Amino acid sequence: MNRPGQDRRRKEAKIIFGSIRERLFSPISILKFLLALSLAGTPSRANREPIIQSDAPVKEVSVDEVHEYVSEQVEDATEFLDHHLDTLLAPERDERSRTFDRFFGDRRLEVDDDEENYISIGPQLQYEDGEVEFDVDFSTRLNLPKTENRLQLIVDNMEDDNQPLQGFSQSELQQSPGDRNSTNAFIRFRVFDAMRTSLDLDVGLKFKPEPVTKFKVRGRIRWEDDSWRFRISQYGYWESDDGFGEKTTFDFLWRFDEDFFAQSDSAAYFGEDSEGLELGQTFSLFYRISERRTIRSKLGIYAQTRPSTRVERYLYRLPYRQKIFKEWIYLNVEPGFDLYREHNFSFDPRLTIQLEFLFGDWE
Repeated sequence: MNRPGQDRRRKEAKIIFGSIRERLFSPISILKFLLALSLAGTPSRANREPIIQSDAPVKEVSVDEVHEYVSEQVEDATEFLDHHLDTLLAPERDERSRTFDRFFGDRRLEVDDDEENYISIGPQLQYEDGEVEFDVDFSTRLNLPKTENRLQLIVDNMEDDNQPLQGFSQSELQQSPGDRNSTNAFIRFRVFDAMRTSLDLDVGLKFKPEPVTKFKVRGRIRWEDDSWRFRISQYGYWESDDGFGEKTTFDFLWRFDEDFFAQSDSAAYFGEDSEGLELGQTFSLFYRISERRTIRSKLGIYAQTRPSTRVERYLYRLPYRQKIFKEWIYLNVEPGFDLYREHNFSFDPRLTIQLEFLFGDWE
């Protein structure tokens, strides 16, 4: 027999999810958003014939107003989900157990990951092996403050868990041009963060494009000072189709000054889907040219131990990034080249041109 408390929580859950559906997917909300976008792209009155003659003034909607509206929707959705997920996941405050309190905690802890709420969309053109491909990178991160930033909702197609070359995407290690990463959608729990040590648990789906279940555990220990940072990270994975895998990374960052720093990333990956032990080493230099422009130089070396231990690929990139409109539109230009064993280490040029749009609280 169900207890009265369980029946009450089921009713609350129905009300909550009904409210979420109304807030996020109501026809009025969708029409408001489409109307704002249409107004932003509408030509001025001087350049069009009026459909309806009227003496009433016509309000022009600027691009900034549309961007501000979309950013506000991201923040509102985050606050709404934060409030209701906290209510749904947590028992009543006087019923919380010690285990639950230790899991979520009531103390704000310093974390080493991005705590901003944002949506990043990056349409891009890629030139590779004589072919031009169009694609879109996207990333969404929503932090829920009522769980003391221990719960995040993350959706992206740039995840690089199953390869050891830090700073390069999975698609850049594919043998066929145009291969893209899968899409990931998951919830991240910050289980522990104290004494320079953190432990995270990710639970979600990976779309390849068919959805597969994925679990990931990450443990990390870090040391840092004003001019340097050193981190050791250990990852464990399980996917319903590819099975188990693990990755170990060492990254060291050195700041020469506020505008110039260097980073070294070393990693080793082994899994049921890998070619023996896969090894990766990346060296990067970062330089801020001005308040609007930055440039980076990065070299990647990729090796495998099966059928024998040998270097398989060298990759070089020179990403240039410039702010082109306010704080939310950026131009990214990334020339580079690859040297693959499959191509007898011949010179394979690459070029990526991307516009990146940021919505939300990323500052």
